Amino acid sequence: MVDLTINIIVSNQYLTSSNLVIQNLKNALLNAINSNLLGGILDQSDLINAAYTVSGIDRVRVIYFNISGNSGQLLSIKAQNNQYFRANNIIINQEYRWKILEYLKLMS
Repeated sequence: MVDLTINIIVSNQYLTSSNLVIQNLKNALLNAINSNLLGGILDQSDLINAAYTVSGIDRVRVIYFNISGNSGQLLSIKAQNNQYFRANNIIINQEYRWKILEYLKLMS
């Protein structure tokens, strides 16, 4: 079981349909995680690439990626020869570019 938390920015032209973008993203991530074969390897970059196939995604940041119940952050997860991946907790947080810019101004 794989846990994933990502933060995204939705493109300006899709902001009015951001709920649909997020649902499409969740479906793409579930397909990317659940489609692996026995003994496969799942990389963060695989999930980022899957995210960018969704119309309306402007930016993606992986916040947490690991086997369920484990702490820490991994770049890759390898299944044993008799295991395959299944998504467990998939959390998608939407960020807004203007909030990030305001924060950076405050920090400077």
